[in-house]
Amino acid sequence: MTAGLALIGVRSFMIGVWIGPTQTRVRGWLISIRFDNQEFRRVSSVGYSGLLNEGNLDGSARHLKAMLFHVQETRGPRQYYFAGLIAFKKTSERQVSEIEQRIVAAQQHATSSRDSRAR
Repeated sequence: MTAGLALIGVRSFMIGVWIGPTQTRVRGWLISIRFDNQEFRRVSSVGYSGLLNEGNLDGSARHLKAMLFHVQETRGPRQYYFAGLIAFKKTSERQVSEIEQRIVAAQQHATSSRDSRAR
């Protein structure tokens, strides 16, 4: 029991979104993905349905939001749902906006750097 709680505590510090100049890494409770910023299409705030609200039986998904990443991979479009990135609606919408802005800025920077090297 104590080891399980310690594991949960340690893992909670590893959950999040890290945006680099060329890649973004998203780490949740159970899955982690890494994608090239050029593959990113959008991130959205979607209703949370999971263990904390028993599959949304109480209707709390209208207040609790998780993140859904939309990525255009070489094998086609994919969506990654991160229940570990849960927040209240207003906070989630702010975070989604900030993540999108940062990834788009990284995309634009990479494109302008590539264009300036081609000249």
